[in-house]
Amino acid sequence: MLTVNQLAAAYGKIQVLHGITLHVEKGEIVAIIGSNGAGKSTTLKSILGELKPTGGDVKFLGRSITGCSVSETVKKGIAIVPEGRQIFPHLTVWENLLMGGYMNYFRSKKDVIGRAEEMLDLFPRLKERLKVKAGTVSGGEQQMVAVGRALMTNPQLLMLDEPTLGLAPNIVDNLFSIIADLNSRGLTVLLVEQKAYRALEVSHRTYAIETGKIAVEGKSADLINDTYVKQVYLGQVS
Repeated sequence: MLTVNQLAAAYGKIQVLHGITLHVEKGEIVAIIGSNGAGKSTTLKSILGELKPTGGDVKFLGRSITGCSVSETVKKGIAIVPEGRQIFPHLTVWENLLMGGYMNYFRSKKDVIGRAEEMLDLFPRLKERLKVKAGTVSGGEQQMVAVGRALMTNPQLLMLDEPTLGLAPNIVDNLFSIIADLNSRGLTVLLVEQKAYRALEVSHRTYAIETGKIAVEGKSADLINDTYVKQVYLGQVS
């Protein structure tokens, strides 16, 4: 579904990605792990089009999307839940969900509302918060809003950037259950997550990034028992 080949990216004169190569197959959950500043979020931004790559190529469903704008990439079937959620705090929960369907709202308002109601079935806690400003609900509920808003575009690939950041452990458990459930329904997921062990648990395959390069890759079930991964990414000393 997604092929990233020798992707390079920079912020000004500072080169951050140095030839990232990875792929995501239809129906997979693929995780990207690594320390702060390793290049995880930059990889997602470069795929989405928020940051223009300085080299390499990104293909989605067999066609290059390198250099596409964010709106063009979303229309092609990729959605993102950004780091820090980035909801619209002064809009209600319901209005935030509708904003996710903006591309189709004026063409088919009925379909957009129907899709938003599906999000409420997926996140029943939000039903009690519909008329509340999104900036006033809990962190966990804000993350539900962010995921629901991304799903409003009915994407084929959902990218999540540090979705558990700042959330309580029980909310983290719930979120990972939701990710697994979405995947079981056929949604392909690319997950950037600093909680490496949890990412390995929920994903099929994992890439570990160090200083803008892929350092380790493989099946998550194998990597979770790998000595190097345990020491460097999981903080376990044998």
